[in-house]
Amino acid sequence: MSSDGDEVDDEDAWAAAAAASPSDPPIRGGLPPDAVASLKQSIDAHLRANNIYETVRGIVGGFLSEKQLDFSGEDRVIKALHEKGVIDDIVTALGGGTAVSRPVQPHLPGRVLPNRRYLVVKVRPGRDFVEQVVNESSSGSMLTLYVQFGHQRFCSRPVIAQATPEFNEVFMLDLQSVGSRSRNPAMVPLAKVLHVRHRLHATLVKEDIRSKRREVLSSQHVEWRTVLETGTKSLCLELLSRRTNSDRSPIGLIDLELEIAPSPRPGATGAPLIDPSVIDKQIALEQSTTSANRRRFHSYAKSWWNDYLQIRPDHQQRVIKMFACNEDDERVFVCTFLRPIHCSRILPTALHAARFVRLIPLHVFLSRGYGDVEDHCALLCSLLLGFGLDAYVVCGKKHDGPHTWVMTRESKTRAMFWDSCTGRTYAVEARTMANDLAEKLPFVSIGCLFNHRNFYANVQEDNTARATQWDLTDPMQWKAMTADAIRVLPGCPPITLAMNPIDPVTAAVQLEHSLYDMIEDYRRDNLQAETSWDEHLSHCISPALAAYESQCVTGVSYGNALFQESIRHTIPLRFAFKAFPCQFDHRESGKILAHLLQSKVAVDILRTMSSFVHFALRVHIVPYAENVAATWVILGVKWRTS
Repeated sequence: MSSDGDEVDDEDAWAAAAAASPSDPPIRGGLPPDAVASLKQSIDAHLRANNIYETVRGIVGGFLSEKQLDFSGEDRVIKALHEKGVIDDIVTALGGGTAVSRPVQPHLPGRVLPNRRYLVVKVRPGRDFVEQVVNESSSGSMLTLYVQFGHQRFCSRPVIAQATPEFNEVFMLDLQSVGSRSRNPAMVPLAKVLHVRHRLHATLVKEDIRSKRREVLSSQHVEWRTVLETGTKSLCLELLSRRTNSDRSPIGLIDLELEIAPSPRPGATGAPLIDPSVIDKQIALEQSTTSANRRRFHSYAKSWWNDYLQIRPDHQQRVIKMFACNEDDERVFVCTFLRPIHCSRILPTALHAARFVRLIPLHVFLSRGYGDVEDHCALLCSLLLGFGLDAYVVCGKKHDGPHTWVMTRESKTRAMFWDSCTGRTYAVEARTMANDLAEKLPFVSIGCLFNHRNFYANVQEDNTARATQWDLTDPMQWKAMTADAIRVLPGCPPITLAMNPIDPVTAAVQLEHSLYDMIEDYRRDNLQAETSWDEHLSHCISPALAAYESQCVTGVSYGNALFQESIRHTIPLRFAFKAFPCQFDHRESGKILAHLLQSKVAVDILRTMSSFVHFALRVHIVPYAENVAATWVILGVKWRTS
């Protein structure tokens, strides 16, 4: 994890202190008091997050109960701490070990920063998980718990699906970053923390070990602010099933331990840090305000819809989608699903963002494990908004029925359509499109469009995609909802995307070796033939894969002349050459070979027999955000023709 240049790395500070010998001259003036206090806070938070205080108290208490402490008692306690591994745990925690679970997002530090307040969430082993969660898969399953707090996202290590799944995680949630972007702000007071409205969002996902199929078992929101009463709080999270809208039966329990770090000073004479009645009143006020705003908006939306139907009779048949179900099966306004996502350090351009969304299969969607066209469009639109584009989700029709896609508006007459599932873009210009271009356009009509701030319904008599005008300020073309009515609705929390953790070179080499073995076995079993590989030819065909991926991103082909020249110089006279490229959104060698065997060209290559035949293989992996990557495979062969 990288940090800002002016943030002090506690790990570096400890390393520098350990490296200094007694003969080294002291640093002039020493550390300022603020720095000392910040360092103490960092150490305190590390020790609390790893239960070091509790462990030490238990060991020391054992000595005291046995009255074993004498003049050598200090040495005996330290020896006991060493034997129990406590000292090693402290060193691991302060040295950036793995005791604290890694965050999913790239910007949250993996260590505690000075002058910041954290919410420590300790996830304990689950219990009482129902049988269908544990025994549904014959090949076995793994469970992963995802936690989101504002723009911060974390995931647990996968554990075996069983009646008592062995979760044991510590998540460090930065309370400062929710309301401040300053690099070194002052410690936020607890009274201000009380007004942080983001709840913890816990999502439990099960993944089948063999098929890699992922399923969301439960999605729960947790109100955490009750921890502000004493600084610590234990919660039992009851996970409810999401199998159907009507079936919300419990599937298991997970115990959570919450703690504010650094530990706040206790109130006078044991008084609470914040009176529980104040906490309850604040939460109730927020819920009441949200409910009132939603009721007013629903009343406004109903009136707005009736007015829209009065404009033209055929408006009843247009695709106008104002509400959709969220993860809690609540019907919410569609604008609240969108929010600009800033990810230029991971996805450098809007075209890379579109490629990233395209690579997410319809059955895999970030930590949720599934997604549909609307989910893809919401993600793509949010990414394009983050790049400063005037982006909207469009609801309309294709030739085969209702459909959703994304649009960026360039002017009052020009727009760009983005198909989130294919990655293709279509430039449209109202009433001036050539007939051949209009015929290639897969979108037929447009009903409405929306982003995080605005909602517009198409009132133009000709609502075909090729004829629609894009002057959103013209009430004769578009009926808009008032921005003020939309603004009061609670939106989705900010989201950040994580860097892909894979090493693309290592992963490519591993996949190549696996395919080498499988191809050799295939030829040996089916043709009784050995397989000879040409490493130089494999290297020469590699640039084609980079060119293919670049073309998928930009739509522009490059490097073909150089590739052709390379092949001409590599393939000798009286030899022929053939190659077959393909792209996947996974890295499973068995599925890749099965795909090759379904292609006539690939099978012809694999079954090539000659007195002199050499094969070539190259894998090229291009990582995007999260765990999404494009996997390119090219299989080639050269053989003597005479």
